[in-house]
Amino acid sequence: MAPLALSKMGSFMAGGRKVRIEGEPVETISLSAGFRDYAYDPNGEFWIEQSYVQFFIPQERQFQLPVLLVHGGGMTGACWETTPDGRMGWQESLLRRGVATYTIDTVERGRAGFSSLPGTWQGHPLQRSAQEAWSLFRIGAAGDFASRTPFEGAQFPAGFFDELMRRGVPRWLTNTEAQLTALEEAVRRIGPCLLIGHSQGGGQVMAVADRVPDLVQACVLLEPHGAPLRFERSGGRPLLLVMGDFLGRDETWKGIVRHTEESVSAWCLGGGTAEILDLPARKIGGNSHMLMMDRNSETILDLVMDWLGRIDASHLNQEGRP
Repeated sequence: MAPLALSKMGSFMAGGRKVRIEGEPVETISLSAGFRDYAYDPNGEFWIEQSYVQFFIPQERQFQLPVLLVHGGGMTGACWETTPDGRMGWQESLLRRGVATYTIDTVERGRAGFSSLPGTWQGHPLQRSAQEAWSLFRIGAAGDFASRTPFEGAQFPAGFFDELMRRGVPRWLTNTEAQLTALEEAVRRIGPCLLIGHSQGGGQVMAVADRVPDLVQACVLLEPHGAPLRFERSGGRPLLLVMGDFLGRDETWKGIVRHTEESVSAWCLGGGTAEILDLPARKIGGNSHMLMMDRNSETILDLVMDWLGRIDASHLNQEGRP
């Protein structure tokens, strides 16, 4: 494989707010073997609810518009880097296709960190079990978890399921607005861009696209959930919905699909346009919820990039460039 040439790489924080903590007792703690009896004062001014965004700009760009990758619930931006079985993830593949990529760790997750300050967040963190992930991610039937027997024809590399679980992180259910605020700021920092969102990230992509339609040029949604049911500013922006296999085998997924269909209809009523990439209907079977990690992840990305390529070309024409 040819070396990957970058013109720039880096990161920035987006969103967040300052809080002030008062009235908490000072603790005497040991930070390390050589750093004992330290007076830790939990009072003062702190930053919380910021997201972390990492970017890579290829030296030779084939796309004018960059892509911002938004992970799903209980995951981090690492889900785009390398598949559980060690294959190239979408982040690197996009770069090798000449696309500038931005990857977010949203509020609470990964390098964004979480708030341990008293009284700042409501609720408590949740973490997904392996049993839940096995069926919810549609890798196999719930009753086949113990034997790790995947669905027949499944594309997810089931032998590396434990590696997928090692990538999971806790999540809160009460920080959606903070996440959307940080995602919107990230888009404003990047400028005109294309958004790809997975699962919870797909729903958030739709919400932020409605907030800043002048900047979000198109959305790709990989089996989204939690999407809004009303849009006021989608402004004719195009949307590509990507759906995998085995969706009819689980009542939870039947409900998610119904909500997604309602959300996409609302997007179109708000002025947007939508296309659906139903993979089984395209004779591409066996895909789990983790589309960007399945064995045929590059095939799916090929189809996504064909669609995004038309958006990028249209943007170039609108900008008056060749």
